[in-house]
Amino acid sequence: MALSNTTLSIRKKAAIMQKYLQSMVVAREISDFQDGVKFLTNPYETLGSVQVNSPVAGTYTVGTLTTTDNTLEVNKEALYSKHVFDFESRFAQYNLAMEFLKGATSKIVEAIDRDLFVTLEANAGETVTVTGGFTSGNVIASVADASGRLSGYSEAMNGLFIVIGNSSLPAFQVMGATNGFSFADAVLKNGLAGQLMGFDLYVVRDAQLPANTALAGIKRVFSTGTNGGIQIEEKGVSGKTGKEFVAYTYYNSILWNNNESLVVKFDLA
Repeated sequence: MALSNTTLSIRKKAAIMQKYLQSMVVAREISDFQDGVKFLTNPYETLGSVQVNSPVAGTYTVGTLTTTDNTLEVNKEALYSKHVFDFESRFAQYNLAMEFLKGATSKIVEAIDRDLFVTLEANAGETVTVTGGFTSGNVIASVADASGRLSGYSEAMNGLFIVIGNSSLPAFQVMGATNGFSFADAVLKNGLAGQLMGFDLYVVRDAQLPANTALAGIKRVFSTGTNGGIQIEEKGVSGKTGKEFVAYTYYNSILWNNNESLVVKFDLA
């Protein structure tokens, strides 16, 4: 592709990176993702149970309604920095500039996504053991197990998700290509669809997930917050040519206390 010359301001570069972040980050697809926040709160109540009298007695016992605060502070930062020697010429060539900005954004995205995945793995209320990892023979049973654990909750109307590492993808593909004529034919022609048994399927690099782990759950019962989007600084480097490029954002994730049973961890060890 031919290279075109242009000049990108810091504000324009930050806007480009923010646009890439919004389209690339898995956390935005599955969590209650909120931009421009410093704190998120999710107070919840202990509702208790209904008293049943049979036969009618006309008496009741009064319970106590308690409210618990659950708060997330957006206090983590992801930074990407490089000393770019040919700074002006690199950013004067649009294609090179866009390639650099996209690559920088992908590193920040990896940090945000991994933080969410680590949080979900550490606090998931349900575990499905898949000894030895996913195979074409155990994918359906494993996903069905997770489905059973997540069924019956009103929050399920938000939609369901599965996140797997890239090394698990072949098992899902082979399973799809060998189960049922219509489904198998579609997988063979078009690849694995974005859904499986009612779950939206997301594939990330293995390193983004905790070791020997995949995740499933109900969307938007956990939150990710960012504070102010991506910010950029360009600084001169004493005694050297070029400039130091720094891009950063603030973020954090939480699985709310009253929603832990709505996330399933696949133990693939």
